[in-house]
Amino acid sequence: MNATGSPIEARLNSFVYVFILIFFIAAAVLGLVLFAIQKFKSLTKSKKWIEANKNRETRRSDVRLLALEAGLASEEKMMLYRICRHHHARNIQFLYRSETELNRLFKAEFQLMNSQSPRNEEKTAAFFSLRYKLEKLYDRKHAIISTRSLRNGQPVAVVDEKRTPWNAVVRKNTPDGFYIEIPQKLASSPSRPKPLSRFLVTLPSQTGILYQCIVRAVRYETEPSGKLYLLAAHALTLKIFQKRMAKRKDINNECFFSAVKAAGQDAGKNNAIQQKRHSGKLIDISATGCKISCALPIVKGQSIRVFFVVPGLEENEAQGTIIRTKKNLDETEFMLYIQFTDIDIAVKNDIYAAIYGYL
Repeated sequence: MNATGSPIEARLNSFVYVFILIFFIAAAVLGLVLFAIQKFKSLTKSKKWIEANKNRETRRSDVRLLALEAGLASEEKMMLYRICRHHHARNIQFLYRSETELNRLFKAEFQLMNSQSPRNEEKTAAFFSLRYKLEKLYDRKHAIISTRSLRNGQPVAVVDEKRTPWNAVVRKNTPDGFYIEIPQKLASSPSRPKPLSRFLVTLPSQTGILYQCIVRAVRYETEPSGKLYLLAAHALTLKIFQKRMAKRKDINNECFFSAVKAAGQDAGKNNAIQQKRHSGKLIDISATGCKISCALPIVKGQSIRVFFVVPGLEENEAQGTIIRTKKNLDETEFMLYIQFTDIDIAVKNDIYAAIYGYL
């Protein structure tokens, strides 16, 4: 009973004191937890912790953390842990940041999978999906935010005054700008970027993310060898222009293709493929499509069957639809952009293997 003599009021006061005590205890526990989290974060950023953990073998917890970041499916997560354990891979949270190490690890695993007869194509497809997701994770964490970070040998496309893209290469990066080796045809073209003018540049990442930026042409320089270089001022902001759905590879090999007519309901799929084959050049390829240069002005929407060879493989084939046709610079050939609509899973896996150099 309190000073007023009310037992009810005394019980209410007791509840208030208990509530205050619980609040302070909870606040103290929360403070300790937050302090411990901050301490752990500081520890994991220290050089001592990094050195102690990056070279140890991969643990299941390492795979679990990386899987969350990369958005791996359950099957892919289990596969990654099995690969790391089988090959005694160092901490995958650090290993995946090295393109050379990651490729070596996956190449060793692919060779084991490929030696099986017959090869499990569904499992192999999941393997390449996993490989690409790890690559995309690295790309996201190392996005190109400025041309100051461009490396020597970085491929770029220079868009001239007629808005025609020309494939080129970065040869040198300096604090004042970056030097682009200008292809011979562009060097002699009147539409090449003029000194002090602004022009568009696109930059592809390893996984096919295309960045673009506007830069200023500073000056042209000619080497004793005759090569022409353009010094472009740095751009501090780049924007993502396009994200490709699959990794692709430049080929430049001869290929053949046949037209595919729209078959009736009673006709077999193979009966729709025309016997006559036309020749072309396979410019690049991915598991989802390809680009062909040829002398035929084939219209958008036409279905064709493509017969091609990629390094390390015999002739393969896939069916696709032309989604875009573009006339080449010399106006004598046409570029066909093809999206595959019918491709065997084994052919897809072989294309990925060729792209990554696993064959």
